[in-house]
Amino acid sequence: MFAAVRIRELPLLTAKLTATKQSFETLRPVIDELCRFIIAATDPREIYLIGSAARDAFTEYSDLDFVIVFRPKVDVSSAKGRLFQKRPHQSLPVDFLCIEAEEFDRMQSIGGIAHEAKSH
Repeated sequence: MFAAVRIRELPLLTAKLTATKQSFETLRPVIDELCRFIIAATDPREIYLIGSAARDAFTEYSDLDFVIVFRPKVDVSSAKGRLFQKRPHQSLPVDFLCIEAEEFDRMQSIGGIAHEAKSH
């Protein structure tokens, strides 16, 4: 089961992440910076943080998992390419799960990542 955090406000913070167990508050500056980058690079409809960082269980073996919901008529493949080419914190493991809004909305009722992201 995924815990999810919907990203709403993005304070202007920066930080470095060390390879130890991190709390959500410790990770928040890195998450904020990545979210600002996602917004600038792709103008998504919604961004969700899921997985261990959202559950406050991040370890040195974890990655940051973002679900990025795109508006209709956005080339999701091209947007995903921009995310991986120029993202900050290249040394950190980050996964961008990119999905079209229509598919995300449809999937909410049947389970999976979309359902979990919206249920928290």
